[in-house]
Parts: sequence; C-alpha cells; structure tokens
Amino acid sequence: MDGFFGREDILHVVQDALSSGHQSAIVLAGQRRIGKTSILLQMKRRLPADRFCPVYFDLMDRAGETLEQVLTDVAATLAAEIGMKSGSLKGDEDGTVFQRDFQSIARGGATQP
Repeated sequence: MDGFFGREDILHVVQDALSSGHQSAIVLAGQRRIGKTSILLQMKRRLPADRFCPVYFDLMDRAGETLEQVLTDVAATLAAEIGMKSGSLKGDEDGTVFQRDFQSIARGGATQP
C-alpha cells in the first residue's frame, strides 16, 4: 500500500459492494485525477484473485468511436485479463452480443459460439 493515502473509505465501499454477493461488477467513473486508477490498482492487490479480476479500461479519447469499436476493445481487454481468446463483436451495434457473452463469463459460464 505504499503511496496510497486518503482513499481508504472509497476502497472499503468498493470492497464491501463487491463482496456482498449481490454485485458482480462495478464501474468507477468520475472526473479526471480523483484516484480511480489508484483504487483499481489497489483492488488488484487486495481482492482475492480467485474471486475478482479488476480490469483497467480507459474511455478517454474514444468519443468518436462506434459502440462496436469500444466494446470490441473492452472485450479484448477483459479476455486478455482472464486468459481467454476474444471473439469478434462485428455487427454488435447495440451491445447485445457483448452483454450476453460477458454476463455468461461473470456467472462462471462459457461464451456462446
């Protein structure tokens, strides 16, 4: 925890939310430079790796991309973090394939072919 100061309360809220059993994912969002990345990195260090997989994905400079492009990059990042191959999301303009596949993974299942 060297260099991690002043955000313990936020860290505990995030840990409690994820450990409650009612929450399978949480998104940290907010203004720049308020410590979101620091909290995420602490989550990687503190949460049991067999139950949680904090993943950093920066949406900065992606406003001009389509939802399909962003979700393809999110999927690739998530798949890499959990050691899976990332499938194609081509034609997933509304995010339904992404939602189906990654909700299945979050529940411990495999993705659809």
